[in-house]
Amino acid sequence: MPRVTSKKIETKDLQGEGSYVVLRKMSYGDTKQSMKFLALGDVSQREDMSSEEKLSKMNEEAAFTESMIFNGVVEWNWSDENGNALPVPRKAEDLDKLTMEEVSFLVTALTTIPESVAKNSESGSSTISGSAETTTPPPTSG
Repeated sequence: MPRVTSKKIETKDLQGEGSYVVLRKMSYGDTKQSMKFLALGDVSQREDMSSEEKLSKMNEEAAFTESMIFNGVVEWNWSDENGNALPVPRKAEDLDKLTMEEVSFLVTALTTIPESVAKNSESGSSTISGSAETTTPPPTSG
């Protein structure tokens, strides 16, 4: 049986009732790369980096984020404020049509700890910001 490579997430809080996005699960390599950027924090506020280093890191992070979204969004039924279907993002111009909240949601959803890890966590639940997806494992017997 092939492994599950995508997840469908309801996005009613972001795009309205019945809306969804299907996201491809990130590879381990991409997850490591995103963790490197998270560890750096807000590069623009770093005092231990030159202006050139900051700009370089910020450009690198933006390129990685765009690539992550282009490769991660499989399908969706999102629309703009006039009800026109938004294209699944494959280039920067597609992202420019989204709100910052929508882009942030995609980044968060793509980089959230996988359900299998969350199921083994102390709390036993996984939530993507904006209550778009909540997964709670079944109670264990014993």
